[in-house]
Amino acid sequence: MENLVNIKYTFNSTNWLRKVKYLSDVLIPYFKAKSGYSQIDHVIFTPFAIFVIETKNYAGNIYGDRAGLSGVLMESSL
Repeated sequence: MENLVNIKYTFNSTNWLRKVKYLSDVLIPYFKAKSGYSQIDHVIFTPFAIFVIETKNYAGNIYGDRAGLSGVLMESSL
C-alpha cells in the first residue's frame, strides 16, 4: 500500500496535464498524394508519448485482442 500512495502522490504533484498539447486537422507534406499532402485528424503531445488519432464515423462493434494486430468491425450500417 505504501508504494501506491507514493505513486499517486508523484502523479498528482507533477501537473503533467498542463504540458499536454493538442493539434487537429494537421496537414503534412506527402509527395505521393494527389494533393501533395496527407491529413491527420488529431495529434496529442504529452511528456510521455505522442498520440496520432484517425477518426472514423462507423457504426457497430470493433472486436480484437491484445495479441493480434488486427480487428474486425461488425454490424456496420452507415
